[in-house]
Amino acid sequence: MNNFFTPLLAFLLLCQTLAAQTDTVPPFLRCKSNVELQLGPVCIATVWPTDLIDSLSDNAPGFISTRLRKRCTGSGYPESGTTISFIGNDMGDNNFAEIWAQDLAGNTSSCMVQITVADFKGNCHGGFYLRTALPDNTGIAGVTFNLSGQNCLGDTIPANKVSYIITYTSGEWNEFGSSLESGYTSTLTPVKKTNPLNGVSTFDLVTIQRHILGVEPFDAPWKHVAADANLDGKVTLQDVVLLQKLILGLIPELPHGQSWRFYPKDHVFQDPANPLLPVPPQAIVVPASTEPLPTFFQFTGVKIGDVTGNADSKL
Repeated sequence: MNNFFTPLLAFLLLCQTLAAQTDTVPPFLRCKSNVELQLGPVCIATVWPTDLIDSLSDNAPGFISTRLRKRCTGSGYPESGTTISFIGNDMGDNNFAEIWAQDLAGNTSSCMVQITVADFKGNCHGGFYLRTALPDNTGIAGVTFNLSGQNCLGDTIPANKVSYIITYTSGEWNEFGSSLESGYTSTLTPVKKTNPLNGVSTFDLVTIQRHILGVEPFDAPWKHVAADANLDGKVTLQDVVLLQKLILGLIPELPHGQSWRFYPKDHVFQDPANPLLPVPPQAIVVPASTEPLPTFFQFTGVKIGDVTGNADSKL
């Protein structure tokens, strides 16, 4: 008996393999038009491909594998991804999932599902937190954040989901009541243009000159950032002249219109002795493929021209 079934089984497997090798027709895949998810007790909702597929079939017999991912977080058939999860930051209807199917011959097909994430019990929280602080960790108030984002389709973050201008007032952690968008490359840029003379004095000019002459070089990277008044990536006498004009009232503000300069708190200066090469980033960029999305963003700020550190961070 076994001698009969063993060759038969091998023959059937060979036929299936040959059929798979000649199959060029992708699986038929149809997604559900819209899916609504309710966040659970721990504010997480997880979905599987079967939750989002309306129908799936193939012209040839055999196993059809399925994968999924959030829109604009990859391309082609996903190597992994049997589930995706949504949290409080994803609340709303601007969530899209790609569903993929692959047959034994390697043919693939995909479809898209719009997903609305809801919290009917009102227990979950969506949003992110911002903080700007001096190098000594004193909070900086009155900062405005510009938030922009674009996905792989060229769409920008919806205006009804995210306000593009966020005013940060307290100097401590501030909550912004919406979130970044999954699948969007998002850029968060802090700006503060008020009181250009705040903390800037002739003593700062003398200190910068002593650094340039090598008499007393700066002992901290942030001082280089503060001394670069014209934002050209170096500290020279041109910066001294520019700040002197500001102190004497010959110009109302610096030519670039900035009063403060910011960089991500976790930025590592490659060369502490020459921290302006390369120029520190002035924004935090969150790639579209980041998962899960970050919730906390912190920047270090320095008052341009104030290398002695006596500016009032609340003005």
